[in-house]
Amino acid sequence: MVSEPLERTDRPAGLTIVQFNMTYEGFGLVIDFLSRHPPFADFALKTLAEAVRRQLHLGHHQVALEAGTIVGYAGWLLTSEAIGSAWLAGRGKLLPIDPALADAAALTTVAVREPAAVLPLMRGARYLNPGKRIFFRRDRENRVRKSAVINRPPADGSIA
Repeated sequence: MVSEPLERTDRPAGLTIVQFNMTYEGFGLVIDFLSRHPPFADFALKTLAEAVRRQLHLGHHQVALEAGTIVGYAGWLLTSEAIGSAWLAGRGKLLPIDPALADAAALTTVAVREPAAVLPLMRGARYLNPGKRIFFRRDRENRVRKSAVINRPPADGSIA
């Protein structure tokens, strides 16, 4: 169900970041976790299931584990900078495109139970999408923040 842990040293002790293989067990664990966290707890099952299924199938996700329990999930879709920029400006819908043509990624499904998992999940999404602009949105306490970062791989090839 779980692929090898992603080797990075930028996370708190006891926190492991992995990718799940596309199995019924992995799918069920992610859906169960997300169903307990707003705003995903209120999503239509079809919408959430389609997004998670695609993320697991394509490897466009990461799972934070602590003592074998999911404490965070981040999933994304590949898109273009034009689509992502329009989405950030409120002028368009965020849509996936052919991965071979994508020059951007958008974090669309992020939930954490352990705040220490946020940065490792974000950094991991950047690490797994080198050279792509990363778009994300944070919804917190009646406040929405949309941002983008230019994601350039480190010159020395490190991942920290």
